[in-house]
Amino acid sequence: MVIIGEYVLDTLQIYFPWDDDLYGYLKEHGFGKGEVKALPLIYTDNCETTEGKTKTRRRYIITPDKFGTTYKKLGWDETDKKNEPEIPAEKIKLQIKLEDNNKIIIFKILPKDGDYHMEYSIMSAFGKIYSNWVNFYLPATDESFFNIYSKLKEHLNYKENEKINIDFNMEEKQNQREDFNYIPLPINYYEFSLEEFNHIKNYLTQNGFKGEYPKLYYDSKEKKCTKIMDPQLKYGIIQTKAADGFKTDRKPQIAFKISQNKIIDLTRGKRGKVKGLISTKKGQNYFTINSDIFIKASNKLVNILKNS
Repeated sequence: MVIIGEYVLDTLQIYFPWDDDLYGYLKEHGFGKGEVKALPLIYTDNCETTEGKTKTRRRYIITPDKFGTTYKKLGWDETDKKNEPEIPAEKIKLQIKLEDNNKIIIFKILPKDGDYHMEYSIMSAFGKIYSNWVNFYLPATDESFFNIYSKLKEHLNYKENEKINIDFNMEEKQNQREDFNYIPLPINYYEFSLEEFNHIKNYLTQNGFKGEYPKLYYDSKEKKCTKIMDPQLKYGIIQTKAADGFKTDRKPQIAFKISQNKIIDLTRGKRGKVKGLISTKKGQNYFTINSDIFIKASNKLVNILKNS
């Protein structure tokens, strides 16, 4: 195993409430018998890089009393609205490593309680039909991305070739306010687990859940996965602007979006997109792809950034 490095993300979003089967599993094990019934999403914002601030005001947050703590213990500042505190920059890390004779690259989230918060998804009612359900961003203009590229190039003995033909796709999404040109890459495996986030575990148990904490996973080698899912990694460059309706202008970011596009009949009788099969084996938060594909795509993005 070769560890390429650990890098602070601009943003991480994991939309756990968008999986209908996961919500059904939690309800079957008692969740929803307490004060609240909605499953939250995981969100982080390193506002030092995204906005140039040490703290930022957030909306729709799960208040600390819902998971057994306080604003003071979390280091959050209350405002005139209870669910809109100012939250310090959240610096969750992404670990990148090579395995299997450098043929597989692993992207692993390293959860830490002070580096994320939980929010209610205002789109949860429609989430089961949405594709992008795990999104994270690295700053494109600091040394992180170029460091990743140079280290991978060294370990993989990769030779730059600007003539490599890699096709870009355009993100198509209702009410999309940002241009996102991305390279679609096949995913070998992923799993995203509630178990690694202590706040969400406390939130679930405080609201009636009893049982093993689940994870959602996909394995390209399992037919039961490929029959109901067809995920891909959307890997590209994104830039949001205030003129398009965002809070502020942001510098270019390297975006990783895990997307599941296949629509099936869900277990509760509705049409939707399964985000993963449920497992109660000990879980982590990571995905894997072939390193040769990723380095070729990265070479393309590096050349775009150098020429922009």
